[in-house]
Amino acid sequence: MALASDGTVFIWGATRHGQLGLEALGARVRLEGVAPHALPVVHQPARVKALCPSQRPAQQRVTSIACGDNHSLAVTCAGELLAWGCNSHGQLGLGDTCVTGSDGLGVISRMGALPRCSAQGSELLSARCRPHLRHPCSVTRWEPTSVPLGYEFEASQAAFRAVHAQGGQRHTAVLVSEGGRMRLRTCGDNGYGQLGHGDHERRIRCATASAAVQRTSARAATLGRCISRALLTRFCAGSSRFRPWRVAASL
Repeated sequence: MALASDGTVFIWGATRHGQLGLEALGARVRLEGVAPHALPVVHQPARVKALCPSQRPAQQRVTSIACGDNHSLAVTCAGELLAWGCNSHGQLGLGDTCVTGSDGLGVISRMGALPRCSAQGSELLSARCRPHLRHPCSVTRWEPTSVPLGYEFEASQAAFRAVHAQGGQRHTAVLVSEGGRMRLRTCGDNGYGQLGHGDHERRIRCATASAAVQRTSARAATLGRCISRALLTRFCAGSSRFRPWRVAASL
């Protein structure tokens, strides 16, 4: 994944989970019924048309990018967070995730419920998925999708601005400017406590990390497979510690 100086996003590699955000490949799955695992690997950098700066207002141009194991992220000049690719653990932060139903077919879980799902478009809202979309990661976002940076009950979320994003294996961390203060928000898999919330519960929306983080201002973040680190006035969250802990060594 690469970002040109004019805001053009180039991407290449495997695409079975939609992590490349290429409109043509997504259309083959949705309209032609092509199985995701049958899609070709993209061996050369391809332009993500949905993020082409010539087709977007200046404030919507991309300023930074990141990628996880099977998902991709982009931040715009206006502070909007865009995500696409696999959403099996809620790592896109869109408030839903794909789980496997008792019949083995993908079913969308939206904020804990199990309503209808489909592979039609990015909203995924019909009764059930096509037979070839049995893998939980196959029901996904094939194109860049705007991510809410907070929950509906957070009255000030309209003023939230994404500054930087990082992708892990199945989780995401975002530095969000909230009223002049930088907060660390995370979502996705939390099996090793990598979200920094003090528990093992996954989050399918971007949620502020533990109380220790809320009392500080985030500076930077980086993610690994099952570990997260954030520079928060010398605090760090790791996979073996469920809450951010003070780093003894100088940074």
